[in-house]
Amino acid sequence: MTEGQAPMPRTSSEQVAKHEVVDSEAAEKIVIRKSDFNWLSSTALSESDGVQEVALLGPASKAESIPEGHLGWSHGFSLRALSLSPGASIPEHRRREEEVIFMQKGSCRINVDGESLDLNPGDTFTTPINASRIFTNEGGEDCVVYLTRRGDQPVAPDFI
Repeated sequence: MTEGQAPMPRTSSEQVAKHEVVDSEAAEKIVIRKSDFNWLSSTALSESDGVQEVALLGPASKAESIPEGHLGWSHGFSLRALSLSPGASIPEHRRREEEVIFMQKGSCRINVDGESLDLNPGDTFTTPINASRIFTNEGGEDCVVYLTRRGDQPVAPDFI
């Protein structure tokens, strides 16, 4: 133990009684399989041609016109996936919460407050609160990005 660090309290019998062992069947229920993605073209971000969005984690968001994710209970943040066809773009908008972007497939150009950068598979980027942003797929294949935002029900994007 390092100086100033307190020992961890003993585990109580009440905590032991609440402990759940997750077997393979239960674990399968908390996995989101890509084959189960319910891609939508009617959410706040997917109204542009060639753009689809799916809620993966978190409750429904009426403001964003998106149903609850496969893991729809409260997590304190939401996780969504966006798919953009070649040439597709999400118009300039702002968000009122943190947004972390994980590039999964293809490439995506993100313009943030007039500055552009390209994201490729494996890249991670955080977009500042209230910064304007535009997503564009300038590549020759679909791109998929995962978006994590603070809060169970993020506020709808403000399109500029």
